[in-house]
Amino acid sequence: MTDEKKNNPRLQSSMTSFPDSEINREQAEQKARAIDLPDLDTMTHEEIRQMIFEMQVRQIEADLLVEQLRNHREEREGRADLFSIVTENMLDIVALTDMESNFLFARKSHQILGYEPGFLIGKNVMDFVHPEDLRKVMGAYNEPTESGDPDPLSIDYRCRYKDGNYLWIETRETFF
Repeated sequence: MTDEKKNNPRLQSSMTSFPDSEINREQAEQKARAIDLPDLDTMTHEEIRQMIFEMQVRQIEADLLVEQLRNHREEREGRADLFSIVTENMLDIVALTDMESNFLFARKSHQILGYEPGFLIGKNVMDFVHPEDLRKVMGAYNEPTESGDPDPLSIDYRCRYKDGNYLWIETRETFF
């Protein structure tokens, strides 16, 4: 997967793989063979009508569910597009990290430090903190998780440019 695709939720969601129709058909046939079918010769006309009615209701339910899922997917794609537009055009540096401080998400705003967003994915935030600030930053990262405080954490420290120089930045961390 390219760095661009890793950083773009829209591309990630469109890359979700689904089984092709032949595989779906095979699986459906296997499940249908496992169903214990009633003996139509012993059923009354009304029982057969009721069975067909129930099958139609289940098909309509499935069709409605598919439509709801499509609508939900379109809404999510729209929100992802909006999120991408906002993060690509803001001046603040926006990133998402895991609990070990590894970058999961970084946008174009990181170019202010000389880094392409894809370069940062998987790297640890602490690798970019000035050595003299590292202890303070690590302590601040651990404090909210230990206290359970949901309020955003704000900390000033020096962040390394790609060329090795440092820039003072303020980071506001929100844990969720």
